[in-house]
Amino acid sequence: MPPYLTDLSRNENIRWSRDLLADHSENWDWIGLSKNAGIPWSAGLIQQFSDRWDWISLSNNEHLPWSGSLIDSLDDCWRWGNLGSNEGIPWSMALLDKHAEKLNWKSIPSNDTMPWSDGLTERYSRRFDKKLLVKYNRTEWKDRYLTQYEKGWSWYQKSSSSYVPWSADLIEKYSDQISWRRLSQNESLTWSKNLIDRFSNRWMWGQLVRNKSACDALRESDTLPDPEEVIEYEETGFGQYGVCTSEGIKWNVDLINKYENYIRFEWMSSNKSIPWEIELIESYSNRWDWDKLANKGVYEKVFSKKIDDKMIEKIL
Repeated sequence: MPPYLTDLSRNENIRWSRDLLADHSENWDWIGLSKNAGIPWSAGLIQQFSDRWDWISLSNNEHLPWSGSLIDSLDDCWRWGNLGSNEGIPWSMALLDKHAEKLNWKSIPSNDTMPWSDGLTERYSRRFDKKLLVKYNRTEWKDRYLTQYEKGWSWYQKSSSSYVPWSADLIEKYSDQISWRRLSQNESLTWSKNLIDRFSNRWMWGQLVRNKSACDALRESDTLPDPEEVIEYEETGFGQYGVCTSEGIKWNVDLINKYENYIRFEWMSSNKSIPWEIELIESYSNRWDWDKLANKGVYEKVFSKKIDDKMIEKIL
């Protein structure tokens, strides 16, 4: 199909009519027409060209004259997996009840025009995906959701979820079910010194030191293991990008010297938490990535001390 016909079919400013659609029915891009908000939509128009429409696009179109009777009259044509997220439909409890078996309930939580209430979420609690209800703020979080609705939501997924409001007490309550590896990687937690210290014997430290959101809390923590323990815990050693770039590890020169054969210095070059000194830079001058080495941490700790008025005059 020529591109201009597709563009015409999507144009909302044309004076669309049944006659115009019928007279050129073989030429239109009916997918484009099905998405078009400018069509004079009516039940009769939809039925007249029922064998032409793209029903996925039509089911998503919020500009149709939606009603219960329109939905009923074309029951077999609609793409029910798409209707649930359509905000143009006048959704009601009665309409949901009538078509409960056909709707895709995973698409509904994102729909702002549903008649949301505690009654609605409780009525269809067996159909809703609770993590999606929480994600879209359709219901107040209840701790029981973590165990009540196990199907399709493993503890591996829960532990890495950004919309479970993980608190110290909630972590304590489900400490034996949690995937500590995934929780240690979860950047959405409210990381603090107290949180890290409270569960110091449970964290997967090799994962935690890579967690960018936990870096500040890690540096304040009293219970962070010796860096060597973290490093040796990692089966693949310093080959891991996250370890070399981690600002949560309390790096020191002796540690770097000890593991120099494992360190990927080109990755470490961007790490602002390294105890940067001229001597350290010179010791591994042929291994740094000098483009990355021009980071703020290095400049403030090393070069800013060396640049004074005399040096500027010399350069100029």
